[in-house]
Amino acid sequence: MATRAAMPSHYEIALWWAEHQAPDARPFVLDIGEPACFACRWYPDGCEASDTVTLKASWALRAKLDRAHLKPHSLGGSNDPSNIVLLCRTCHRDAPDWDDPAEMLAWVQRRAHWSRLAEDKLLAAWDEIRPGVPVPNVAPEAVSALISQEAGVHFGVGMKASTFAVAIARAAGL
Repeated sequence: MATRAAMPSHYEIALWWAEHQAPDARPFVLDIGEPACFACRWYPDGCEASDTVTLKASWALRAKLDRAHLKPHSLGGSNDPSNIVLLCRTCHRDAPDWDDPAEMLAWVQRRAHWSRLAEDKLLAAWDEIRPGVPVPNVAPEAVSALISQEAGVHFGVGMKASTFAVAIARAAGL
């Protein structure tokens, strides 16, 4: 049985994709100095390279991006950088596991921006707690204040869309 090659570093993957981006497709790496999810473009604050943080460290240690196989490891996918993309945990969880890497590449290309995904989740959560009621226009500061005073964060999940929906309803007096 052959030994599988070691996983490349986050930085090696980013470099490969920066150098091999298709000219007719949305680029995966927008700026090699600013790590972001290849799919939804989620960019964690404070992970860019600086005088004290190397490019390699900014991709690996601070960005918290998962290495995701285009052709899954379980289906014989290699650990070559050409078969791996960098995704946030949400995108990695949502991504298809399929034998044909073209399916995963197409999914990454079509994935909505993270802010749109958050909006869609919020609207779905709103509809669950207030079916048929339009989302009220409330001051963001009021929602933030309610969240900081009354909301909790579920360990390992973060702030849920349903928590924001409740805060919006409370801020609107519903």
